[in-house]
Amino acid sequence: MKLAENDYFYSEKFINFIQLEDYRNAIEYIIKLLELPISLEDKAFVFITSGYLNNKIGNYQLAIQDFTNAIEIEKNLEILVKRSKCIAYRGRSEAKYKYGDYKGSIQDKRKERDYRFIENEKLDTGKKLNYHTNLKNLTLIKPGDKEKILEKVINLIESKYDLIQDYKLLIDDSKKRKIARSLEERSEAKFNSCDYKGSIKAIRRAEKYI
Repeated sequence: MKLAENDYFYSEKFINFIQLEDYRNAIEYIIKLLELPISLEDKAFVFITSGYLNNKIGNYQLAIQDFTNAIEIEKNLEILVKRSKCIAYRGRSEAKYKYGDYKGSIQDKRKERDYRFIENEKLDTGKKLNYHTNLKNLTLIKPGDKEKILEKVINLIESKYDLIQDYKLLIDDSKKRKIARSLEERSEAKFNSCDYKGSIKAIRRAEKYI
């Protein structure tokens, strides 16, 4: 697939691939961008997007490698402009979980949380980075709107019906925090006893209450 030099980042073609659930061509398209003279931050962005798409179609080893490439690039960058460095760790944790590497998954989950803390310490309160994805469709997205389309790609992986979401509507914030802390403590105990699968499952549940 030939990519014109001015066909930069997320064109209508890429959006159409996503809407048609043609994720393999979407990956082929996005990886072609590495042939262009783009910034290191944008190269990491390409690998993160490819990682989430590979995760979606079950190519977990390729997804892990994509996220690892992004992480290695972002190690050489300061705080990013519109996204957190935790996103690559978050994606790799998800891919490792699905691949069955539970210890690696929980280690990446901890790295994700570390970056959230570090970045929020460095940024003003009004400039906190958005780590959650709520985008449901692409109808209002314009070509080149990288952050919104990445949200959509992440949403393909992470959004699904969950009874916890219904339960959260019935409890107050204090109860949510209490449940999250309890699950985090359970995760730590299971990690210390080398039950890595139980540890990552507990922390993944805890995040749903945050």
